[in-house]
Amino acid sequence: MFSPGTERVSAVIPHYGDPAPTLALVDALRAQTSGPDLEVVVSDDASPQPFPQTKGVTVVRRERNGGFGANVNSGAAATATTVTTVISVRVSVNRRRMNA
Repeated sequence: MFSPGTERVSAVIPHYGDPAPTLALVDALRAQTSGPDLEVVVSDDASPQPFPQTKGVTVVRRERNGGFGANVNSGAAATATTVTTVISVRVSVNRRRMNA
């Protein structure tokens, strides 16, 4: 997931519900062979099935469900880069790039 000379980018993934689709997205992002160095932040919106602590992923767990916007903002507040993108679990990611 690293191309020399590119800026580090944060990917915020909002999570609520079954962790399996979010874990699959995290795995797909890690498997990318091109693109910027990626910081992955999963923001859990007080899901009844909490997102598990995952190596290489910053997990932010909200105490109360605040909806999509609040969840994204919580995740963005935990990033360490100047460039942040929000990625939905509905996005498919192949080894080379994301597809909406």
